[in-house]
Amino acid sequence: MTQREFDDDLAVPAAPLAGDWPDVDAVAAAPAPAAEPEMERSDDQEEADPLAAPVFSGEPEPEPEPDDEGDGGFSDRDKLVRVWLDDAGRLIRVRVSPVWFTRIGPKERLEDRFREAFVLAQLPGADPIERPEPLGPLEELAAMPEEVRAALDDLPELSQELVTAFRAVADELDAEITQALAVEQDAWQREARRVTGRSQGVSVTLDECGRTHSVAFEERWLDEAQVGSIVTHVQLASDRAQESYRPVPRGGASDDLLKQQELLGVAITAVLNPRGSKS
Repeated sequence: MTQREFDDDLAVPAAPLAGDWPDVDAVAAAPAPAAEPEMERSDDQEEADPLAAPVFSGEPEPEPEPDDEGDGGFSDRDKLVRVWLDDAGRLIRVRVSPVWFTRIGPKERLEDRFREAFVLAQLPGADPIERPEPLGPLEELAAMPEEVRAALDDLPELSQELVTAFRAVADELDAEITQALAVEQDAWQREARRVTGRSQGVSVTLDECGRTHSVAFEERWLDEAQVGSIVTHVQLASDRAQESYRPVPRGGASDDLLKQQELLGVAITAVLNPRGSKS
């Protein structure tokens, strides 16, 4: 290698001439490189707890409980159990939350939630079916057959003697009705019985009137039972209890006395509201 070649290899590049320098103002005005676009974040990502445990795709998320308002059923306070009863208080449909065992308290039982739903279903005014209002005295009078109304029109005009007579009849009927109802209630209590139906690890008990009262589970069976099996055997146990139930007849003498009391009320209404002048 010659000395010139060696010098050329180590030579420092020559400085540019005055006209070759880049325009400083142009360099300053040059646009900055475009920044990488930020990834949009969803609301779920922004609200997510950074300390929360990770959720794996293989784990099914619990489904939210459906909104059952107005469907005729009744639930416990946490909607773990929902029951449907007919007009006589008999169980006709039942549903259990698929995650009930994760939401129930450590000292609670599933049968307690069933009892809670039954109590709510049988509270006064809980029946969602709209029923007609009972007729008032004037409506009852207008609904009487014409021959009955004609006989009522023949009653004497209102007087102190008539009021006294009405009061005496009413007092006598009240005493007889009270006695008849006491006798019938005593007889009914002696004969009426609760009935229990069973299906696998489930027992359903009806009260003395045939209304669904309570559900009981064998704990060992319940620990291994799936929700579908629980629902099926609760309904089967209820159906078997209904098949065994024998109602005790109520009424009798009191029914006739109550009808007489109703007729007396209609007669008093007719005297107070005559259809026309009497000759």
